[in-house]
Amino acid sequence: MSILILNRFPYIWKNYNNFNKIADDVVFISDQKVIEPYFTDSFAHYESFLNFHNNDSVSLRVKDLHETFKFDRIVAVSEYDLVRAAELRENLGISGQNVQSAMQFRNKIKMKKALEKKCQKIRIPKFKQVEDIFDLLTFIDEVGYPIILKPIDGAGAAGITLLENESDLWKYGREGIHHKIDAEQFFSGEEYHIDGVIEDRDLKLIYTSKYLEPMFHYQDQKFVSGSYMLQQDNPLKSKIEEAMKEVIVTLDFPESAVFHGECLITESEEIIFIEIACRPGG
Repeated sequence: MSILILNRFPYIWKNYNNFNKIADDVVFISDQKVIEPYFTDSFAHYESFLNFHNNDSVSLRVKDLHETFKFDRIVAVSEYDLVRAAELRENLGISGQNVQSAMQFRNKIKMKKALEKKCQKIRIPKFKQVEDIFDLLTFIDEVGYPIILKPIDGAGAAGITLLENESDLWKYGREGIHHKIDAEQFFSGEEYHIDGVIEDRDLKLIYTSKYLEPMFHYQDQKFVSGSYMLQQDNPLKSKIEEAMKEVIVTLDFPESAVFHGECLITESEEIIFIEIACRPGG
C-alpha cells in the first residue's frame, strides 16, 4: 500500500512516523513551517512547501508523485485540507471522501440545509448565509438578538462573534463583512462534543464529552480549553449520541471516516446542533 499524507500540524500534535508499519511507501507533504522535527527517514519521500494553505503547486506536485508511488490512500486530518484531498482523490482515481462530501462538511450552510426538517431528536437552529450588512439585518429582524456569526468554512472557534444587541451590531459593522458568514440563532447552554469512527458505513464507535467552557468563549483571553468524557451511566450520554446518530445517517459521510460533532444542551435539556466535522477532533 502507498499512502500520501498532507500535513500542516507540528510533530507534537500529530505523529505520522508509525505509518510505515501499515504501508510500503509513505509520502509526506508538509507545511514548511512545521516540517521539523518529523523523522523524515520514516518516509519513502518527503517535501515541504511555503504558503501551504493557498499553494496550488502542492496539488501539482502530488499529481507528479502519483506517477511514481501510485497512491492508494490520501490522509488529511486538518479541516483546511479536506477539500484539497478530495479533489486529488477524484482527479487521481483514489478511493475515499469525494468533493461533494467534503464540501458538505466544510460549508456550514450546506451542512445545515442537508439537516433541516430531517432530524427529530436534535434541533437545527435557524440560519442564514450573510454576504452584506443587509443580509444580517434581515436575519436579526427574523430571529432577534442574540445571534452568533461564524465563517462559513472556518475551523475550530476561529472568527466566531456573538451579537447580543445593536451596540454589538454597530461594532461588528465597523469592521466590515469581508467573507461569507453563517448567521445563526443563538442558544444558551452547556456544550458537548461527540467523536466516533465509521467503518464500511457501520458506526463502530461514538462517545460524548463535555467542554469545560462553550467554544464561542474562545475569543476571550481567559478561555479554558478542555473537556472530559461522560460516564457510561450519565443519562445525557445516550440521549446526545442517539440525537447525533440522526445527523450521521443524514449527511454524506464516506464509507469509512472519523467525525467530531458538537452540540448544546439547554436548561430544558433540548439538544441544539452546532456542527459536525469529518475529521478527528482537536
